[in-house]
Amino acid sequence: MHIVRDAQKLAMRMNHRGACSCDNDSGDGAGVLTAIPHSFYAHELREQENVDLPEEGKYATGMFYLDKAHHAESEEMFAAIGLECKIKFDRL
Repeated sequence: MHIVRDAQKLAMRMNHRGACSCDNDSGDGAGVLTAIPHSFYAHELREQENVDLPEEGKYATGMFYLDKAHHAESEEMFAAIGLECKIKFDRL
């Protein structure tokens, strides 16, 4: 828990990076990275999306902040790069 509290203090001291979105426009999505909660993901994806994950450590997950005006174009480009790199996407 100390790590999370320290991360919160650090984020609060980073106004210059937009960590708090002080101008309501340039926030950089500052946050805390954690390990992938495999059992939670596996359960939720199976129950809600009927998706079975590979074994723990054999997949990746991420969040992407896309421009609202070009959202579809960004998804298409990301999918094309994935195909080129032989990366399988279950969801975009």
